Amino acid sequence: MSAQADIDTPYICPMHGSVRQGGPGKCPRCGMDLVPEGTRFALLRHMAGSPKHLMAMAVLMLLVMAAVMMVIPRRGY
Repeated sequence: MSAQADIDTPYICPMHGSVRQGGPGKCPRCGMDLVPEGTRFALLRHMAGSPKHLMAMAVLMLLVMAAVMMVIPRRGY
């Protein structure tokens, strides 16, 4: 990516979408690094683009849910 493209790309806070500026920096509200607009969900879009990645995410979510269910004590209602 060229330096001119970096200048033209607005940067946003991943947590506060209303925080925008013309270049890299820190969010004044939370201190997080600002990211180029459009990259906030880039990993999710990448993962959703492949059936293998979707299957891996589904298996991971099921494993996490099963682990949580084993840790949380059962209550007899």
